[in-house]
Amino acid sequence: MHVSRISSFLKNPKNLLWLNIENPSEDDYMMLSEVFHFHPLEIEDCRKKLELPKIDEFEDHMFIVFHRISYDSKAHAVRAHELDIFLGRNFIITFPNEPLDIINDFREKCLQDPSLCRDADFILHSILDSMIEEYLSILDRWDEEMERLEGEVVTGKTKKSLQKMLKLKKHMRDFKKSIVPQRDIINRLSHPESPFISAKAHVYFRDVYDHVMRAYSIVEDQRDTMTTIFEAYLSTVSNKLNEIMKTLTIIATIFIPLTFIVGLYGMNFKYMPELDWQYGYYMVWAILIAVSIALLAYFRKKEWI
Repeated sequence: MHVSRISSFLKNPKNLLWLNIENPSEDDYMMLSEVFHFHPLEIEDCRKKLELPKIDEFEDHMFIVFHRISYDSKAHAVRAHELDIFLGRNFIITFPNEPLDIINDFREKCLQDPSLCRDADFILHSILDSMIEEYLSILDRWDEEMERLEGEVVTGKTKKSLQKMLKLKKHMRDFKKSIVPQRDIINRLSHPESPFISAKAHVYFRDVYDHVMRAYSIVEDQRDTMTTIFEAYLSTVSNKLNEIMKTLTIIATIFIPLTFIVGLYGMNFKYMPELDWQYGYYMVWAILIAVSIALLAYFRKKEWI
């Protein structure tokens, strides 16, 4: 549809327009301003990436900033893909900061089954619902990673565990930072006060809200579990350090009397009876061995080794 026909097309409330603008040009931004008369601050938000999702309501439309979160399990990296959405009574404009397969997949479904795109609010629901479902999939993978980390901590194979734990904790913190405002957005869309969401669509948005709350609850539990795993890791490292210190202490304790005996007979006094004794050398060795065995027996009796 040519830009010049959009205004007349939207005058008919039975018509429905969905624009998905990828890799926007200046002409696209100009269209948002001159054809749809969106606020300059909204257009400015489309030009730059916002750190947090948000929702703004105007007289003739609603502006939503949502985040799609993807997770690369091999690189252990989380990425937030911003999706800006303009929702009117008979139009919806999706404005991703980069192409999103969720939108393209849903567009293909609409071409096969036009009933999926009967209203703008149902298009919005389908897109947001798909994004929330991906959240649950990411959380499932984090559960698997935490199980592996827990196994590493229990078995003592913690050489790289700390780095993995810190990364995962950061991902969970960023995830929660993104999902909390999105929870509020879905909650607002699920209430009947919103003039751009039909009564039929409210129940569907409440279902999406339930999914968001489930994701929020899961990530909170995972953060608590990660804290427990981290504390277990610190305890394991502390125990290892204590074992090392105990071993070094035992060795040092054994060598204290040995060093004393060797130092005693190493003094250069002229009159030391044992120095002229035929078996003096062997006697010193016997004393050293006897003292070492006695100390080891004492430590074992005290269950220090």
